[in-house]
Amino acid sequence: MSEIVKEKKINPTKVRILLKEYELCHKNRDHYDRIGWQIGSIFIALSLAALWAATEKPQYIPPLMFFSIASIVSWVLYSLRVRVFILTSLDRCEKIEKEFGKWELELGCQLHSWIRKRDRKILTGLRCMIWCICVIILAWIFLLCFH
Repeated sequence: MSEIVKEKKINPTKVRILLKEYELCHKNRDHYDRIGWQIGSIFIALSLAALWAATEKPQYIPPLMFFSIASIVSWVLYSLRVRVFILTSLDRCEKIEKEFGKWELELGCQLHSWIRKRDRKILTGLRCMIWCICVIILAWIFLLCFH
């Protein structure tokens, strides 16, 4: 790539900075996405454990239900908060890809442009989150109604 940069009279320092920023944006997006799902899996497990404990000890249904729903709400609020970081990283990566495109340089993989075109992972994750929340809330309603 260095020969192409010299040939097209592009500032090599700017290219290195943009490549480093591109790498850091990837790491930032991966970090927040991974942490969000790790927290979600812990909170879902805690909610299910609270639900199971409530079936064993019915006198503790109100505090366990509060704990379970509070856990899920915490996960949703955290996910909404870090979604801004994830989408900002995606936006910046796409802009860097476009800048390299203007210079007729390729990064090898135009990942963020492809994600924008498909956007399926984001929708699948949202559907999974909504499904988990609905199942837990319906289970609490079922427990309250039929206990």
